[in-house]
Amino acid sequence: MTRPMPDYYFAGLFDGEGSVSMSLRKDGYIGVVVSVVMCDRAPVIALYERFGGSFEDGRYHTNTGRAVASPRRFTPGPTTT
Repeated sequence: MTRPMPDYYFAGLFDGEGSVSMSLRKDGYIGVVVSVVMCDRAPVIALYERFGGSFEDGRYHTNTGRAVASPRRFTPGPTTT
């Protein structure tokens, strides 16, 4: 049995490999995407299993041809005026 990874591991993973992007959607919501992109699948799968979201595996490739794994979390919310 493997031990679950502690939250500080995920914090370091996001600090090194993560990104956040925001966009104003046409319907007035703000779209937020939080992602971690890596070639090593194991930490990405652990992150996905812990926090959920969607998972893209092998959709993108590095310039050397390695498949890239990425969990993504999208959270829409209404804009405030």
